[in-house]
Amino acid sequence: MLADAGVGSRRACEEMIKEGHVSVNGRVITDLPCWVDPRVDRVLVKGRPLRASSEHVYIMLNKPARTLSAASDEPGADRRTVLDIVKHPSGARVYPVGRLDYDTTGLLLLTNDGDLTHRLTHPKFGGMRVYDAVVAGIVPPRSLEELNRRLGGARRAADAPAPVQIVGFDDGRTLLRLTILEGRGRSVQELLAKLGHHVKHLDRVAFGPLTLSGIARGEWRDLNRREIAQLKAGLSAPTESPKVRARKAVAKARTRARSAPRDDERSGAGAGRRGGGGNRMEGDRGSGRQDGRRSGGRKGVGGAGIGKAGGRGRAGSPEPRGGANRRRRERE
Repeated sequence: MLADAGVGSRRACEEMIKEGHVSVNGRVITDLPCWVDPRVDRVLVKGRPLRASSEHVYIMLNKPARTLSAASDEPGADRRTVLDIVKHPSGARVYPVGRLDYDTTGLLLLTNDGDLTHRLTHPKFGGMRVYDAVVAGIVPPRSLEELNRRLGGARRAADAPAPVQIVGFDDGRTLLRLTILEGRGRSVQELLAKLGHHVKHLDRVAFGPLTLSGIARGEWRDLNRREIAQLKAGLSAPTESPKVRARKAVAKARTRARSAPRDDERSGAGAGRRGGGGNRMEGDRGSGRQDGRRSGGRKGVGGAGIGKAGGRGRAGSPEPRGGANRRRRERE
């Protein structure tokens, strides 16, 4: 509600509430969430009544260099901000959607739609940004592979183009086209610097379905209805983070493992069906000889085999010494 009324961005409004700058019906609110009916409740922000939310405004700015992507500068500093450039005739209080670094140029959105700002800047919605970068030196294939590996992420489709592509070379510099998720322009510059390539200039040329065309540097215009619809349609379903995808994959693998029969159970049952009778025959006929050899002449191991120390005997009982001679004399 505060963001829609133009008080500030969603995050800035949350901080104002936590710091005790917002009251509802005379009671200071510091905990979130807080449900309010604007038709009945009286809301004060820093002691002033909250204005009714105005019609949403959506602006595209071609941000020039040396301009701060904020509503105001820090105390004591006097740098130009994007709101010094954008003076909307409606008087609506707009705020930048995300930010571009002080010297980074290109497409920047401004709006008083707090809900859309939240969705456009939250990582889970995976908003796409496209940058053109001028890098000092020649970027070798190994550095390009490392950039693509780190910036590709788990969310990029398998058939999607590489996030970093070489556009060309000019006077010892490399021209790159970077297509990345979320606002990771700063991480791109830091990563290139670690690989030994200083970014001389970074320019955002696209934000989601919107492209920067027909707007000179330092100028702005309202988005038309088609562009607003495209921007909102592209955020209809949030994307899953790599951690969420990994957890789901592990859970699915565990479910399959629990439902499928174990390999040792399958092999044990098969061996019992196939070789049960054979094992008994081995025990009756031949295992005595084999076990006798392996055990170094243990008596009576196995069935009707011949142990190393005994004569012929019944299954499972060794022949006593002299037993064969006694039977021979009895027959005679």
